[in-house]
Amino acid sequence: MTDWLKKTSLSMQNWYRRQRAAMLLLTPWFYWFLLFNLVLVQGISILYFSLTRSYPETLLAWLFLFFYSCGHFFSIVLILGAFWSLIVFMWPSLRLHRIALSFIFGFLIIILVIDALVYSQYRFHLNLLVLDMFFNAHGQVISFAWQSWVNMGALGLLIFGIEFFAAKIIAKHHTRFLGRNVGRRIFAFYFLSLVLAHGAHVAADAVFYAPITRMGMIFPFAVPAQAQSFLAAHGLVDVELYKKHNALKVSIAERQLNYPQKPIQCQLQGKKLNVLWVLVDALRADMLNDDVMPNAYALTKKSQFFTNHFSGSNTTRYGVFNMFYGLPGVYFDPALKARTSPVLMDEFQRQGYEFGIFGSAPLDKPEFDQTVFTKIPNLKIITAGEHDYARDQEITRSFNKFLDDRNPGKPFYGFLFYDACHGYGIDPTFKKKFYPLVSAVDYVSLNNEADPIPVKNSYKNSANFIDSLIGDVLKKLAEKHLEESTIILISSDHGQEFNDNHLNYWGHNSNFSEVQTHVPLLIYWPGRAPQKFDHRTIHYDLAPTFLQELFACQGDARDYSSGFDLFEKKSHPWLIMGRRDDFAIYRDNDIVVVKTNGDYEVLDHGYHPVPGAQLDGAAVLPALDELRRFY
Repeated sequence: MTDWLKKTSLSMQNWYRRQRAAMLLLTPWFYWFLLFNLVLVQGISILYFSLTRSYPETLLAWLFLFFYSCGHFFSIVLILGAFWSLIVFMWPSLRLHRIALSFIFGFLIIILVIDALVYSQYRFHLNLLVLDMFFNAHGQVISFAWQSWVNMGALGLLIFGIEFFAAKIIAKHHTRFLGRNVGRRIFAFYFLSLVLAHGAHVAADAVFYAPITRMGMIFPFAVPAQAQSFLAAHGLVDVELYKKHNALKVSIAERQLNYPQKPIQCQLQGKKLNVLWVLVDALRADMLNDDVMPNAYALTKKSQFFTNHFSGSNTTRYGVFNMFYGLPGVYFDPALKARTSPVLMDEFQRQGYEFGIFGSAPLDKPEFDQTVFTKIPNLKIITAGEHDYARDQEITRSFNKFLDDRNPGKPFYGFLFYDACHGYGIDPTFKKKFYPLVSAVDYVSLNNEADPIPVKNSYKNSANFIDSLIGDVLKKLAEKHLEESTIILISSDHGQEFNDNHLNYWGHNSNFSEVQTHVPLLIYWPGRAPQKFDHRTIHYDLAPTFLQELFACQGDARDYSSGFDLFEKKSHPWLIMGRRDDFAIYRDNDIVVVKTNGDYEVLDHGYHPVPGAQLDGAAVLPALDELRRFY
């Protein structure tokens, strides 16, 4: 037994010596390869502010950004290096690590480049929600043109080629590189940059110096240091400023929704009107014209047409939520957790309506099957079809069949959600009207200098195609003699931008400017004289309008919504638009954009910062109350 232990101990010692010797030979290569990638990823960091033109406003902010980019990406490379150093000791093979680390850093750089491109257009980073939409929504929510895939594939090959070439060159010549002391000084500089940057952010956050704090989240995986509460507790910050800033914070923690605040009483008597809601994903307000959408536009001539109408968000999840619940998007998560159905849909069910719910994109991405339609029996979540235009055609056929098969003794609620505009889809056999156009939108190539006209024309052709399907639905209603007994609503979940403000914003879900939030709204209401309304309205107004005007519900609409009856002609003095992570207060002369941590920015309607603007807390307090009132 003793001999066996001695042999084992000796064997372990020999193994350790061999591993240590091999590791000592490998370490210089490993060290310089990490340094090469550190410089490379820091170079990519330039994309985050150059593509968005989100340049620092002051010299101090420029200095912060320089040290922050050095320190932040140093920490990312350092974490990868620290983890991999354990593997280096266990398997100190230069060939193995050249291949493995080339792949690892190649993937990291590809992710950073893609994230920078996403951030340049949408001003948010890759996250689990985006990845879920991409991988688990059957390609029907987020997709890319083939040109984008080709460009990304070529970019990936180039990056991997650079990594493998650098790994080989460093392995061959690392002994000729600068001495280790120089390398240590370089790493010391990056470490010092990390400390300085986070220290500067703590100081800026303590004195509410926005030019620095706004830059704190520009990079992915960023968690800039803060100590505001600690400093306030020790009297080291301006208490009044701290209270004012703290009042802007909106908690996204799990809270119970108090909705409706009081039970509502509805007293509808007599014949019940049918209701058809038609939503076109990403439809701008200026598309509802005789040139692009002649069928829908013709309907405005005998409808209530709201020309100054806004969505409550710039994205589908919250824009649709606003319409049915009459509430800001901050309440979506608690409604989802509790499976709370909107009061409006509850009343349709209580009144005995038959439901025909047809969505082109999946109704579980976002989770409308667990919120808006959570109580609808036999809800069809997925519509068959490889392309968005094919699914749009399918939901048109399905709704028309629903009209044929429904119980004529019951009123119906129909819901059509068209998706082709979102991806610029169109049936290849449909005659295109607007030229020049693009065969497919390559988002990777879009930038601030790109010509928006071909992209916008493709979008207009898609809207024109959807209008033809809406025309088919209107024709079917006429054939069934349902025109005079059916309320028809046409609107959208949000708008769509084509770099209108020359800030490199394309699409939606990236800002709260008018082009991303101004949407069409027409309501054909049998028995009402046609009228054009110019007062400012928002999606929150739809639920109280239908509950009061259709179902004669009594009581204060504020018990179940943040909106007004549209026909009361009350113009909102401000509009709350929002998502989970930020919101905006849209006012006559500016837009106040607020993050959930309380940081804010005052912008003009062209989305440019207003120089020297200070937030009037008393003026925005009523808007902030709406974000807490239903808890």
